[in-house]
Amino acid sequence: MKIEDRINDILREKKKKAVYVAIALDKSGSMEPMKAEAISGFNEYIQTLKSADYKNTDVFVTLVTFNDKVNVVFTNKHIDLVEEITEAHYRPGGTTAMFDAIGHTIEVVQSNMDEKESALAIIISDGCENSSQDYKAEDIATKVKELTEVNKWKFVYIGANQDLSQVAKDTGISTTMSYDANSVRGMGAMYTSVSNTTLDYIEE
Repeated sequence: MKIEDRINDILREKKKKAVYVAIALDKSGSMEPMKAEAISGFNEYIQTLKSADYKNTDVFVTLVTFNDKVNVVFTNKHIDLVEEITEAHYRPGGTTAMFDAIGHTIEVVQSNMDEKESALAIIISDGCENSSQDYKAEDIATKVKELTEVNKWKFVYIGANQDLSQVAKDTGISTTMSYDANSVRGMGAMYTSVSNTTLDYIEE
């Protein structure tokens, strides 16, 4: 067992409730102009989670980045152990395999949690799906429905430059938000929404 995994276990033993949060973050080529803001925004989001008072709750975070390929940066890491990301973790380029990102995010989170537990999955993308190989829209919609109804997962899609009503129809994710992906203010507001959504979920 890795030292980090053991630390995760020890931290979990000290608390009562486990809450899982997964972020799937677009890093396709169109994100290049706002790369620095995407990195700093995510790091500020993590600092916000770290500074909150959870009392009898453990928070575990997963980060997945995606373009035409899906990259699992870390999985179900205790919030106290999450480190800042850098350009080494986030290098925009390529197209947008959004369906694959959602599907693989679900897979990795489920593989490291009790099936009776639930999770919040937030997908952030500045463009439409155009290159998934492993998952189709109907696969995602079926999985989202199952997890939402049976396992009580919550899914939130935050998108720019796309028809969010179509995304909701394709994926079954009914909670969607729009943001301006082309400005510092827009990126800041988006991460504020992500923070608020996450904290509200944790406090439920």
